[in-house]
Amino acid sequence: MTEPVSTPDDGDAEYVVKAKRSATLVFTQAVLMLEAFCALFAMLLVWGLTRGGMLDVPVGWTIGGGLTLVALMAWAAGKQEKSWGRPLGWALQIPLLVAGFLDTAITIIGVIFLGIWILALRLGTKIDRERAQYDDDHPGEVPPVDQGRRA
Repeated sequence: MTEPVSTPDDGDAEYVVKAKRSATLVFTQAVLMLEAFCALFAMLLVWGLTRGGMLDVPVGWTIGGGLTLVALMAWAAGKQEKSWGRPLGWALQIPLLVAGFLDTAITIIGVIFLGIWILALRLGTKIDRERAQYDDDHPGEVPPVDQGRRA
């Protein structure tokens, strides 16, 4: 539904109805981007604990591995529309869970993000299914147009 529509309220004002983006896509992208920020802060935590002498992890591994994980999560967020994007998102949940060997706080955050990831997939799928059902029940009908969006 990307064709201009005229509404009786504004005379001949034309509005463009954009195609709906998948809720699952939006949710998984948001979760992975937020998780990338958390991975950055987890890397800084491990770096600080290493500098303070509480952990014995090489600084190069800490910074290199942390920035690689951050970049991978941000990149994977942009690839969620691909067929392999979702399995990659699942795989990227593992590093924060395994980081409990370094600090248990990182694993706790990883478990929370795993829950949010599962919730994003379930709710996004449900919303997408309900949108498709609505579109099937109302073929050719233009949904209500937001009065603030003009072509």
